[in-house]
Amino acid sequence: MIKIKNILSAFFWVLFLIQGRTLATNEEDTRVNSSCIPGERAALLTLKAGFFDPKNRLSSWEGHDCCSWRGISCSNATGHVIKLDLRNTHSQNLDVSVVYSDVALDRWITDMSYALHGEIRSSILSLQYLKYLDLSYNDFSNATLPDFISSLKELRYLNLSFSNFDGRIPPKLGNLSNLQYLVLSQNNLYSNDLAWLGHLSSLKHLDLSGLAFSGRIPPQLSNLSRLQYLDLSDIENFYCDDLSWLAHLFYLKHLDLSYANLSHAIKWERLGMLPHLKNLYLSYCGLNDTIFSLSYVNFTELENFDLSWNEFSNPVSLNWVWNITSLVYVDFSANNFDARLPSALRNMNSIESLYLGLNNLMDMKPSDLKNLTNMKVLYLNDNHITGDITEFIKDLSPYGLQSLKLGWNNFYGNLSGWIGRMTSLTNLGLFGNNLSGPVPLSIRRLTQLIELNLGGNGFYGVITRNHLSKMTNLEIFDLSENSLTFIEDANWLPPFRLIYADFSSCRLGTVPHCVIKNASATRHTHMRSFSSPESSLSSSIKMLNLGYNNLSGRFPMILKWCNNLVLLALENNNFSGNVPAWVGRRLASLRILSLRYNQFSGTIPSQLAELSQLQILDLGQNSFSGSIPHLLRTLKQMHSAPQDIGLLAGLMNLNLSRNKLSGNIPKSVGYLQLLESLDLSNNELSGTIPSSLSALTFLSYLNLSYNNITGKIPSGHQLQVLDNPSIYEGNPGLCGFPLLNECTKNNTSEHDVSQKETDDGLVSFYFHVGVTVGFLFGFCLVFGALFKETWRMAYFRCLDNLYDRVYEFAFEIGVKYARETKM
Repeated sequence: MIKIKNILSAFFWVLFLIQGRTLATNEEDTRVNSSCIPGERAALLTLKAGFFDPKNRLSSWEGHDCCSWRGISCSNATGHVIKLDLRNTHSQNLDVSVVYSDVALDRWITDMSYALHGEIRSSILSLQYLKYLDLSYNDFSNATLPDFISSLKELRYLNLSFSNFDGRIPPKLGNLSNLQYLVLSQNNLYSNDLAWLGHLSSLKHLDLSGLAFSGRIPPQLSNLSRLQYLDLSDIENFYCDDLSWLAHLFYLKHLDLSYANLSHAIKWERLGMLPHLKNLYLSYCGLNDTIFSLSYVNFTELENFDLSWNEFSNPVSLNWVWNITSLVYVDFSANNFDARLPSALRNMNSIESLYLGLNNLMDMKPSDLKNLTNMKVLYLNDNHITGDITEFIKDLSPYGLQSLKLGWNNFYGNLSGWIGRMTSLTNLGLFGNNLSGPVPLSIRRLTQLIELNLGGNGFYGVITRNHLSKMTNLEIFDLSENSLTFIEDANWLPPFRLIYADFSSCRLGTVPHCVIKNASATRHTHMRSFSSPESSLSSSIKMLNLGYNNLSGRFPMILKWCNNLVLLALENNNFSGNVPAWVGRRLASLRILSLRYNQFSGTIPSQLAELSQLQILDLGQNSFSGSIPHLLRTLKQMHSAPQDIGLLAGLMNLNLSRNKLSGNIPKSVGYLQLLESLDLSNNELSGTIPSSLSALTFLSYLNLSYNNITGKIPSGHQLQVLDNPSIYEGNPGLCGFPLLNECTKNNTSEHDVSQKETDDGLVSFYFHVGVTVGFLFGFCLVFGALFKETWRMAYFRCLDNLYDRVYEFAFEIGVKYARETKM
């Protein structure tokens, strides 16, 4: 009987346990599957209330089950919120390796419109089991990083990069002892003492790139023995004088110290003892042959190595590098290499990308590259290499090479015999050599081309549809400074969508309609020409240079449909007639407009003031007449609200010189607060100089010479700095500083104008130098948004490849303008 009782007792006990477990499971299932923990749900809603969400990314944050909300993950075991991922995913796939960086940048800025704004509220502290927090690529408007984040003790992952935080990094972040992944990069954050990093002994990934630190790289990093990824790049005034701490980072795979001053660092041998290192980036570190010399390295896994923009001169001093057979990516560009590369380079057949541009490798031979059969990218631009390009190319693999840059060397020869074999090329840059001959039809085999740059050579002949008909991916096209022209085919619509086109100094004869229009214009209209209604047409082109071509006729109507244009250069042609009003309405994206040295006449259309993004406006050396239009349509409002500048507020360079303009200088010019250069010389302007010019704090160039301006030169602010009298000469009625004639009631100034042409030529030269510099600076702002200092480093890195082309373009313009002043 007792035994039966014991059995029954055990049975009911087991049943009780089973039922209890079932109840617990049901309760847990209710929490996980039906709703989350109420207190945590309330905390999330409070957090949401602190955000401004312009694209309604958090629209799913409603209802009882917060575990199903976007960006939220809960524990299957406890129901607690363990992951909060509010990263702006619309920015994460930006590909900065694309050659047309301006397109990628355009996408990046557009996607940043999805960013969350506002503040991080302390309700987040209710998520005490949070292990993962990602708020990257949002915009917290220079808010400080809240101290209370350091109270989330369970955090393993913290990413606040590209989120516009400002101020001091809370040292209490060192209390997050479980943290394995910390990314604070590209914010305006600083810290006077980074010793707290030494307490994060669990860290595997640390990225502080682009922050506002200064001082020494903290030796406490030696405590992070589990670290695999370390990025301390793009930090100004950061230095290291002792690399001993590297000896403790045995598992390190990625090291980026770019822009850190390592010119006095010792213990470099510690770097060579990192056997798992795969990525090593040391650009802009002040290194030279003496400092960076390693007798022993254990880089058995190193694949990516960047020593660009340092001060090396002898490649032999880096002999240890040439023996690393695992290397895939090598960037030694912009050093001072002036000797032939070691023969050991031939054994590095794993190399896929080799960047040696901006050196002095004039003795480089084709045999140096003969065995690099896996190479896909080769940059040898700006090296003074001389030789027959056919001989140089013949040993390169014609099937694997994707990007070839040989610009600014002394290659001669032609394209026949080799160009048709390079069928894998996506980027070809041959600018600034001594190549000649016609462009062969075999170039049409390069069907993968995105960039084709043949500028600055001696090519001649014609380009026809047969050359281009298979280049469906072409976006960058430069034929400048050759003797080439296009054979037009009115019925041909190109398969490509050009973004950048430079046909300057090309002896075109006519405007090349065939390459300006593109397939996008007919995808909606199913037409074969640009005869459709203007509202349905559009061209993809953003940068177009047709300067120095002896083109004539009226302002090209084809441009009416180029409503994406950012840069338009038509200078040094023979265009005549009026500038149409539609330029101000249709080309609303223009940042740079250059029409100088033509025969345009009539009045300057007031609609140009509608180009609200314009930064450089050059209408010099034409025959415009009438008065200068008001450049700011909101002038009436400015008397009461001068901060509301309105249209043309971003203008930085304005040149209206050598026209027939009359009337007064508008006061509105003084409200162009970003204006750096103003040239109104050689016109028929009268009246006084508006006092508003003295408020232009960025003005560094001014030329008002040879007009009929009278009265006293305004004093104060920037005009006092511009103390060269020649900028006012040819105006006998002017007086005051910096002129010698003082202002009196009966002031009658006499002036010697015999030096007009000489002085004006010199002044004109300096203006154009200013325009070129202004062009580069203006182009930095082509897509705006980067007044925010915290994003600039990423922005400039994104534009690296574009800068090469812009520099060439600006240099080319500068050379041409310098020639003018000598004529």
